[in-house]
Amino acid sequence: MSKQQPLARRSFAVIVPIVGLVVAAIILLGIVPLSGAIAPGYDTILVAASVLFLISAGLIWVKPRFGYPLGALFSVLFLAAFSSDTPHYLTGFADFYSFVSIIVIVPILILVLITSLLGARRVFAQGSPFTQGPPQGKMFPVGSVITLLVVGFVLGGVFVGALANGSVLAIGNSANLPPANVVIPSGAYSLKAIQWYVPEVLTVPVGTTVTWLNNDTVTHTITTTSVPSGASSFTSGFLAYGNKFSYTFTVPGTYTYDCTVHPFMTGTIVVTA
Repeated sequence: MSKQQPLARRSFAVIVPIVGLVVAAIILLGIVPLSGAIAPGYDTILVAASVLFLISAGLIWVKPRFGYPLGALFSVLFLAAFSSDTPHYLTGFADFYSFVSIIVIVPILILVLITSLLGARRVFAQGSPFTQGPPQGKMFPVGSVITLLVVGFVLGGVFVGALANGSVLAIGNSANLPPANVVIPSGAYSLKAIQWYVPEVLTVPVGTTVTWLNNDTVTHTITTTSVPSGASSFTSGFLAYGNKFSYTFTVPGTYTYDCTVHPFMTGTIVVTA
């Protein structure tokens, strides 16, 4: 009985999920330096996710029986955790960095999930991590087609996003933006911003309809954190660049609000009787 030679770990089933996990980790770690642009604590989450991706990639290389399941599991968990935000960022062309991050990382993690499952099936079916000989079933053709489709989608998405980003910003800069009582200025997403809302404190009589306008390329929300007795809380939901949100204040008192994406952004509305 001939001794099995280890298949150089250059097989499609090994390289693709490893490269995908490493790329995903690099993208997440690249966001951390911009921690001023994300909610507090998210930088820790991103670093933790990056470490888990890298561990999975390393295990696929040395211990595929453990690496493949972990790669698939962490991919699913990440995709599920950010599933509600993904559609929003995919249409937020003004925030090009976030758009590119999502348009790259989501398809890549889907590819990692698929190739990890295919790799796990092969490993457990053969009873050996790496073996010579033809692959079981049609894993290589299927995986190759999926990889080409994902790469094409990512490249096409980045190209379209770049064009859309330029168009959105050009239209916003040349258009007469709708009137507003409170404006979210450009760069408000940063902790170092001079002002997060202009004005940060607005005093209006009861019955006034206040309008907020997002003039920042990053998406924000207007979400109350405290309201006077008898008043209802409210939220704008995701407010993209150039969009506005209005609310009519029928109960006097002090209302405080922030952005759920960037909680350090706080503002106040004082409603007088």
